[in-house]
Amino acid sequence: MLDERDIMLLSNLLDQKLDEKLDKRFADFELKLDEKLDRRFADFELKLDKKLDKRFVDFELKLDKKLDKRFAESENLVLGEMERIRILTDEKIEHLQARLDELTQYYQITKLSEDNSAILLRMIRDLQDRVEVLEHKIA
Repeated sequence: MLDERDIMLLSNLLDQKLDEKLDKRFADFELKLDEKLDRRFADFELKLDKKLDKRFVDFELKLDKKLDKRFAESENLVLGEMERIRILTDEKIEHLQARLDELTQYYQITKLSEDNSAILLRMIRDLQDRVEVLEHKIA
C-alpha cells in the first residue's frame, strides 16, 4: 500500500499536472479572449468611425444650411437698410435741390431788382440833369 510519502508525491504530481493543465487552459482562454476582444474592438472602432463620419457630414450639411440662411438674412437686412438710407438721402437731396432752386430764384429776383433800381436811379439822374438844364434855360 501507499504510505504517506507516496500519497504526498502523488498529490504533488497531481497538483503539478492540474496546475499545468490549468495554466495551459488559462493561456488558451487568454489568447482566445484577446483575439475576441481585438476583433470586437476593431469592429467597434469601425462602426464608431462610420457613425462619427456620418454625423460629421450631417453636421456640416446642417451648419452650411444654417450659415447660408443666416448670411442670406444678413444680406437682406443690409440691402434693406441701404435702400432705406438711399430713400432718405434722395428725400434730403430733393429738399436741398428745392431750397437751392428757391435761392437761385431769390438771387435772380434780387439781381433784377438791383438792376431795375440802378436803371431807375440813372433815369432819375438823367431827368434831374434835364430839369436843371431846363431850369437854367428858363431862368
